[in-house]
Amino acid sequence: MRKNQWKVLWALPLAGIILLSWGSQGLALEKIKAPQMAFSTGSVSGSWFPIGAVISDELNKKHLKSYALTAVPGAGGVGNPKRVSIGDSNIRFGISFACFLIAAVDGKAPYDKAYPDLRAICSLVTNAFYLIGDKKLGITTMGEIKDRKLGLRLGVDTPGSTGLFTTKLIFSEMGSSLDDIKKWGGTVNSVGTAARVNLWKDRHIDAWIGFINHPASAISQAQAARSGKIIGLEEPLRENLKKKWGYIDYIIPAGTYKGQDKEIVTTGLSMVLFAKENVSNDIVYRFTKTVAEMKDKLVKTNGAFKNWEPQDMIKGLGINVHPGAIQYYKERGWM
Repeated sequence: MRKNQWKVLWALPLAGIILLSWGSQGLALEKIKAPQMAFSTGSVSGSWFPIGAVISDELNKKHLKSYALTAVPGAGGVGNPKRVSIGDSNIRFGISFACFLIAAVDGKAPYDKAYPDLRAICSLVTNAFYLIGDKKLGITTMGEIKDRKLGLRLGVDTPGSTGLFTTKLIFSEMGSSLDDIKKWGGTVNSVGTAARVNLWKDRHIDAWIGFINHPASAISQAQAARSGKIIGLEEPLRENLKKKWGYIDYIIPAGTYKGQDKEIVTTGLSMVLFAKENVSNDIVYRFTKTVAEMKDKLVKTNGAFKNWEPQDMIKGLGINVHPGAIQYYKERGWM
């Protein structure tokens, strides 16, 4: 046998070892059978349902032998952790935020008991906390509302929303509450985003709070109609939210909105995809891989994904990560 032939024969097993070690990161995985599973998202008219639907469709096409995963309208950030934990046996996946996942696992309000069988998979786009105030108020920090006992006409999010939950947490960390606004002679209008923008445009409120994807068209519309001051969140408040509730620091670059000439540092929460602990490692691995490799399709579904990068999937998860997701992240060198 010629010398070169020996080299080829020796190299073939080595190539096989290299391909195996490379794993499914670079190779197509053979499709597998999977039980019927549901992915609990948000309302049909919201942004979470189409995100869940496109992820489910991609996972089914690439990894599952039958259409095993179906996105279904869900209970939103607050309700999904409990729904996935105790709901129908086929509800295996959900969307929420780290603060609610932490509260659900620990059995803290707004939950009636602990739901410890939840595991994070990945984080997606981030919702940022915005405080926009009339420039005549002269405030530069959130804390000044309490310090000066301002009787604002304030617009906040609806009951049961992540935005209102976050607003109440921040006031609590300041040693205050929304009830204090009323005691100081102000009002609190708890309405949806579009209604808050209209109240702001029509000068029926002095300030409003938003908890929304960045960049936010609602903020742009509000600023175009009536330019207000976008106010950051002080570091002590941000640190407490990070330590206790899994929030992250979020930077709004200068020039993002009309009249915003400086960088704004605020707080935020990334949308977190999660699963029940008993979902197989193989399925969660494939779920994680699917999300990491479909940015283009996610951008088409929701423009906020333009600012999202797959390597950020491991940030702001809040609770323990599912072993199947950990396996994928280690292969990519992200964990």
